[in-house]
Amino acid sequence: MSHGVGAATACVLGCDWFTAAAIATIGMAATALAIRRWSQFRVVGMAVWISFLLMIVSQILWGTHFLILSHTSMVTWLLLIAMAVASLIVLPAHIINVFEHWEVLLRQQWTRRSEPLADWKPDNRPSRISIHVPTHAEPPDSVIETLNVLSQLRYVDFEVLVIDNNTADETLWRPVEEHCRRLGPKFRFLHVMGITGAKAGALNWALQHTDPTAELVAVVDADYHVDPDWLKHTVGFFDDPEMGFVQCPHAYRDYSDSVFGRMANTEYAMFFQTSMVSLDEHGAGLTVGTMSLIRRNALLEAGGWAEWCLTEDSELAIRIHALGYRSVYLTKAYGRGLIPETYAGYKKQRFRWTYGPVQEFRTHWRLFVPGPARSPSVLTVRQRMHHAVHGLSIGLAGLQLVLIALSIALIAAAAWNQDSPPLLVPAWTALIAMAASRKAMRALTYRHVLHST
Repeated sequence: MSHGVGAATACVLGCDWFTAAAIATIGMAATALAIRRWSQFRVVGMAVWISFLLMIVSQILWGTHFLILSHTSMVTWLLLIAMAVASLIVLPAHIINVFEHWEVLLRQQWTRRSEPLADWKPDNRPSRISIHVPTHAEPPDSVIETLNVLSQLRYVDFEVLVIDNNTADETLWRPVEEHCRRLGPKFRFLHVMGITGAKAGALNWALQHTDPTAELVAVVDADYHVDPDWLKHTVGFFDDPEMGFVQCPHAYRDYSDSVFGRMANTEYAMFFQTSMVSLDEHGAGLTVGTMSLIRRNALLEAGGWAEWCLTEDSELAIRIHALGYRSVYLTKAYGRGLIPETYAGYKKQRFRWTYGPVQEFRTHWRLFVPGPARSPSVLTVRQRMHHAVHGLSIGLAGLQLVLIALSIALIAAAAWNQDSPPLLVPAWTALIAMAASRKAMRALTYRHVLHST
């Protein structure tokens, strides 16, 4: 509701009759549309979202009106135009990104929220599953713990492939190899040198060593402790021949004694309890590199793992969806790994998660654009929109630095030329109201979705 207050304040302070009339008309149309088609949203959530959009519309209309009629120096006017253009370029991705974060608070009904299939019984034989555990210079004790937990899976037909990629120190991988022998024929250890493509290269190389009867491929990070019921509660989704992958969230353990660990865990959880839920609702869920269960034929048909991409996991989801396969995201955590212990480790991980989606967009943008330039696929409009924004919003973040520079230049130019445009007070009031509203929604998300202090 705070957005409604912000919009009203902005109009009182600075909107003329033309803008007010336009906002009222759009508001009535949006409300009618919401009542008719957004019944799955909470009443308050619907009001918040409509007021958020009206705030943006009012700023666009009023800003345009001001630019047309303003009497400022040419330099100030050109800087205002540059800021307006940069803001409009960022705006569509920004709106979708905000919606993905807020949807869990706005909705009361979901069309795709899936529960684990705890009571699933196979109609005939269960699918054979090949679980791939990629490692590189990992502490052997940690990998051995992961394998011991995997050996307790309550599922009949599975194999575990440990793929040790380019670890030169034998003291790191020999103990794991020996432990695989002790665990029995279900566990195979593969050591390979000279593989390129990092984790994606190792996973592609492992496909040729996978049991040919395996219908599903699972990926588990080397530090993850997996719930024994993970496969039992997820494999049933693949009774649907169009199911491409089932994803469970990243989750972590052994962080409670560290202030940094608790902070990092909460920050990680935000994405998996908000954006991932929203993406799944719109058929654009992502694979996230661990706790993934993937139809082998879909993986092969899509061309395997992308060795050129730092986020080979989420990139794969684009190609699987482009082939027409569906996906499911379960909010229940079925495995927990180790959180980065230092800021340096956190920073390295976040760099991959930030730059990788930009690589995805740069490679696949033709799948997302409208018109004849679009590459053929069966992606829906919503899938194209959300997959595009996953990388585009990060790539456009650089424009925020441009906007900061333009703002400084604008202030300097206005002072130098003694310009005093009348938009400053209401514009800054509207912007402050918008920022305060976003902070309030973020705090509500932490409190009511993540249950954080």
